[in-house]
Amino acid sequence: TLYVDPRHARSIRALREDGQDEYFRFLNQWTVTAARVKTLPPPGTLSRPSVGEVAAELAAPDSSLPLIQLSLDQVHYQGSVPGADSSDATRLTLAPQVPFDLGEESRLILRAHLPLLLDDAIVSGNEIEHFSNELGDLRVDALLVNQVDRGWVYGAGLAAGLPTASSDALGLDQWVLGPEVLLGNVQDWGMIGARIAHQWRVAGDSNERRDARLSRGEYFYRFPLDQGWEIRSHPEFSYDHRADSDNARQQPIGIGASKTMFVGGHVLRIYLEYWHFVNKADLFG
Repeated sequence: TLYVDPRHARSIRALREDGQDEYFRFLNQWTVTAARVKTLPPPGTLSRPSVGEVAAELAAPDSSLPLIQLSLDQVHYQGSVPGADSSDATRLTLAPQVPFDLGEESRLILRAHLPLLLDDAIVSGNEIEHFSNELGDLRVDALLVNQVDRGWVYGAGLAAGLPTASSDALGLDQWVLGPEVLLGNVQDWGMIGARIAHQWRVAGDSNERRDARLSRGEYFYRFPLDQGWEIRSHPEFSYDHRADSDNARQQPIGIGASKTMFVGGHVLRIYLEYWHFVNKADLFG
C-alpha cells in the first residue's frame, strides 16, 4: 500500500478552489483501488475532505494521490478461428500510480501496468492455444501534466513497453517506446478526456517478428452522484499498424459505476465496468 502525504490530501482540487499491452480486448472489468492516508482527520472537520472530493481527486487525470489499483478482468473472445467463440480469459493487473509535485499546477505522474494472465488464449496458426498463470508485458509511462483555466488539463510524456512476458507468444518480445499525450476537462458536473500513445520498437527480437508499431490509449468520463457513488468508465483502445485492416483495431464502448469510501485510515474505491467492442479483430478478439 502506498501512503498519501497529508500535504497531498490538502491539495485536492475541490479544496484548492474553495480555499481549503497492445492487448485491450476486455469485455467485463471490475477493479479495486486503495490508497492509505497517513493522518486522516476526523469526519466533519475542515481539514478532512469529503468522500466525494476524494473520489474526484482519485479519478482526476492529474491526481495528487498515489494509489495501487488491482483489476480483475473477465474476457470473452469471438472470431473466425475454430474455437474462438468458446474461448475466455481471466487477467489480474497490478497498476500503481505515483505523482510528484513540480509546482502549483504541474505534476509528474508515473504509472505502470503488469498483467498476470490467470487463464488466456491466443491464435497459433489456425488453432487456439491456451495458457495459465503467465506474466504479460509490462507497460510504463511518465506524463507531465498541467492544469489551466476553466478546468482544462493537458499533459505530454513517454510510454514504454518492456518484454516481461513469461512466454514469447504472450508478448511482443520487443522493447517499445513513444510519445504520449493527454487532454481532459474537469468540472463540478464531472470529467471527460482522452490519453493517446504511439510506440515503435527500439530494441529486442526483430528476426522472427516484424518491428512493433502500435497506437493505444483510452478515453475516460466520470459523472459524480451522492455519497461517493459515480458513473464512470475508461475503455482502452488500440491499433496494430502491422496487422491487416480486419484485425488491426480494437475499439470498445464502456459503462460502469464506482463507490469510494473511507475504511479506517484507508480510502477504498471499488468499481464495475462493462466494455463492448464495436471494433475487434475478425480473426480472434
